[in-house]
Amino acid sequence: MGDVRVVDRGQREIVVFLAGAVDGSMRAALDQAVEEVDALEHLNLLDRAIVDMHAVEAMDSAGIDFLHALAERGRRHGFDLQMSALSGAAHRALEHGGWSFAEHSPPSPADR
Repeated sequence: MGDVRVVDRGQREIVVFLAGAVDGSMRAALDQAVEEVDALEHLNLLDRAIVDMHAVEAMDSAGIDFLHALAERGRRHGFDLQMSALSGAAHRALEHGGWSFAEHSPPSPADR
């Protein structure tokens, strides 16, 4: 089971923590998190939303859709979306979902 938490750090910065299996079972929570970021953006004139994924164990299209929704919201409202501390599972899922990085993701344990 996965988890999503939105934390307003002040200083025009929000951190979204993703953990566990970020999958279709979390769609409602992920949609609510996008709305929470939107509400905080209107209150704080947000500069940056950071998504911390160090504790992501797996991610499917629901997680990718969530990140695309946040990125689109940022483009429309003028804040940057940054990803931080990606686990190997999150990195591989993002690459598979079309995001590109300077370095390729580490191999999965099954590939070793």
